[in-house]
Amino acid sequence: MGLDPLEFERLRRLVRENAGRSDPRLLELSHRAAAVALGAVEAGVEVTGIRFLGLLLFGSEESLRRFVPCHEVIFEGETLPGGVLRILDELKGRDVPEAVLEALGEALARRDYTRPGAVRVEGTRVFADEGVLVGELGSESPVLHALLAEALRRVGVRE
Repeated sequence: MGLDPLEFERLRRLVRENAGRSDPRLLELSHRAAAVALGAVEAGVEVTGIRFLGLLLFGSEESLRRFVPCHEVIFEGETLPGGVLRILDELKGRDVPEAVLEALGEALARRDYTRPGAVRVEGTRVFADEGVLVGELGSESPVLHALLAEALRRVGVRE
């Protein structure tokens, strides 16, 4: 399918760790079925294409550099490698508060990936594309990636 199988395992681990807030049905699905359920791929009988969401959630570092070069998260001055699930998993392992992870999910769902820039995490504050503090985004900043927002809700990171 062209997506990293380790990221599907990471998805399942995050769903288990966020029990009560996540969608437990994702635990029982094959890699392909999980990708279809989240909207990460275009599929009928066979997978016919990987969507942007598929790259953000399950893409390899190489795929992200090639197809989503503006995807970047900087945590306390350190650029974090990998896709959204890997970054969230890494930060959970560093005991980053849930509120910060949720704000990060919000910033990633609102990010314009066609423009250079990074989502930055400094302490308990998350800054979006142009240095706007998440929480100050307001209604003028639409969710640009509704499928990513929904996937993060089903993983239990975003409400």
